[in-house]
Amino acid sequence: MKRVLSLLLALLLAVSLAACGTLPAPETPDTPTDTPTDPPSQNNGAQQGEAPQADPDPTQKPGESSTMLVVYFSATGTTEGVAQTIAEATGADLFEIVPETPYSDADLNYNADCRANDEQQDDAARPAIASDCTVAAWDRYDVIFLGYPIWWGIPPKIMRTFCEQYDWSGKTVVPFCTSGGSGFSSEGLPELTAGAEWLDGRRFRSGLTQEDVTAWLEERGLSSPLSVQSTSTLSVRCGDISIVYELNDSPAARALLAQLPLTLEVEPFGSNEQTFYPPEELPTSDTPDITSATAGTLAYYAPWGDVVMFYGDLSGGSSGVLFELGKAISGTEEIANLSGTITVY
Repeated sequence: MKRVLSLLLALLLAVSLAACGTLPAPETPDTPTDTPTDPPSQNNGAQQGEAPQADPDPTQKPGESSTMLVVYFSATGTTEGVAQTIAEATGADLFEIVPETPYSDADLNYNADCRANDEQQDDAARPAIASDCTVAAWDRYDVIFLGYPIWWGIPPKIMRTFCEQYDWSGKTVVPFCTSGGSGFSSEGLPELTAGAEWLDGRRFRSGLTQEDVTAWLEERGLSSPLSVQSTSTLSVRCGDISIVYELNDSPAARALLAQLPLTLEVEPFGSNEQTFYPPEELPTSDTPDITSATAGTLAYYAPWGDVVMFYGDLSGGSSGVLFELGKAISGTEEIANLSGTITVY
């Protein structure tokens, strides 16, 4: 490996080397299930007819830092009840999408020419979300439960507004909806969440129990509702460049995660690597020892203590020096373009 030769030369010379569509027709007039006859949502003590106040930071349990988030939109409270049950059953944080202009009973009168009808029939519609309604710690979440009612056979257009506001790279999306008659739909949403993995969704009625949630998650390979294990990811950002890695469960990968977030300089090496130096060394015991790598491999070079982001292949390396941390799941083609200061989180 070039690094070993360089290191030997450095020692001999005593030089110090220093090493970023078309809408479906409404099935029936009551296709939307968050109907005006449902009890209004009482978010943060808002009175009926008033705009609820958005909490910019999802509710967290004291001393905990969940990597799961239940995001929901509920015009009248039906979807809110389901979302709360899912959050309680999984230990996830809870976040409500609050529209800038709340939906009134007249807005939801689906037998008339109302606001909801107009929005659902306009593919370009993007209803505004309240300015202070943002997820403050978005990068921390690996699993996003995404909930909404079904209006005219598809999710409300405000869900598209939300999806377009965030970077979904490396996220796992578990969609759910509420409907009294329509089936499940996520139309228009997956294509707005580039880099996310979508699991099969499900339609719920009101009255969901934690046992229902348990069965649903187990059907989707999420072993336990109280201990959903999501894959750890690491993101690298440099200007408009974003690269996301899926990490393995090695001691070295866990130790690197524990040091994040980091802001530091990226340094190119040879013709196939970009490198950065975490402040603390990583343990290499029980971490995959590799002698070759492909574009997208993330590894730790123990002799120098640097993390290597490969954008080209490596073969014929020595054992006991290079340890695999993970693989890029998006942005591999941008690794070679990194330069200057990067943020690793």
